[in-house]
Amino acid sequence: MILFSLRSFIKRLEKSYNMKHNILIISLLIILIGCSTGKPILDEKRFTSLLIDIHTVDAEMTTLGSTIDKNKNAYTYYNWIYDKYGITSAQFDTCIYYYTSRPELYLRIYETVLDTLNMRLTYQNQELSKLRADDSVNYFTVQDSIFLTKDTLSRTFTVDSLQSGLYTFSVFIKFNQKDDGKDNRITSRFISADNKDTLNVRTLNVPQDTIRSKKYTWSQYVDSVYSRLEVEILKADNMKAIKSRDVVITDLNLIKPYISNKKREQQEQLLKSEERRQGKTVQTEKLDVANPALELEPPVSMHEEHEMLQPVLKKKLPITKEKEKEKAKKID
Repeated sequence: MILFSLRSFIKRLEKSYNMKHNILIISLLIILIGCSTGKPILDEKRFTSLLIDIHTVDAEMTTLGSTIDKNKNAYTYYNWIYDKYGITSAQFDTCIYYYTSRPELYLRIYETVLDTLNMRLTYQNQELSKLRADDSVNYFTVQDSIFLTKDTLSRTFTVDSLQSGLYTFSVFIKFNQKDDGKDNRITSRFISADNKDTLNVRTLNVPQDTIRSKKYTWSQYVDSVYSRLEVEILKADNMKAIKSRDVVITDLNLIKPYISNKKREQQEQLLKSEERRQGKTVQTEKLDVANPALELEPPVSMHEEHEMLQPVLKKKLPITKEKEKEKAKKID
């Protein structure tokens, strides 16, 4: 890089300076090249390690969005690498010139760099494959089509021995004919091992679509408190009034996709904050982590807030009256 910059600089000088100045610049270039033929500040092993770090940073930079973020982080990361090896950017350029001027040595270094990066990538892919091994495992054992009739208006499916994590449920439902069911829905809840705690998942409303099979899905993160899931498909408000039913349920799935540690921490914080907001004794529908913004409850109105504060105000009211009487006596 230094050699290239000096060559460009010399070409510009030839147009504006006389031969005497050009001879001086060429002499300085020869001196610099002669000095760079000595041993570099980084030996072959440390220079190889530095190149591995730089290419790792380059790969991470490709994941950033805007050019501003890339430039900002590149400056920070590269300076961190220079500090790690105790060199400056100028000394790095000197090392680059030294090793590139020796093609066989430079080729051997880069073979080591590429082998190391490929080994790291292979190892990471293997570990990621292990973590994602359960992504395609369906926790529901029922694989065939399920038919709902007048004798079986709804079905409840249970999965036991669940562990903490993010679960995704999906199912396809088709009405072969419309029936008298009102507010047909899918209700799901996670239950603790001692049956004392329940985590209700958002209800999925099921319209009577006789044209095509429609997919219904939810995603929910649960902690280690809950070990069982119960899903009731096609519950209705007027179950006793339904005289006939012809519904087909297919592709019933419950999977546990892999999520990173950072994503898991975010989901745990979301679950804890929601539990604190609702209170441990109140069982309400939790946020669907696939789209939390859609599940937020509307803010409390002024009327509701007034009603909630009435018990507190009534308790404080006698004290307030006594204080007002005392103030009135003092004024008199």
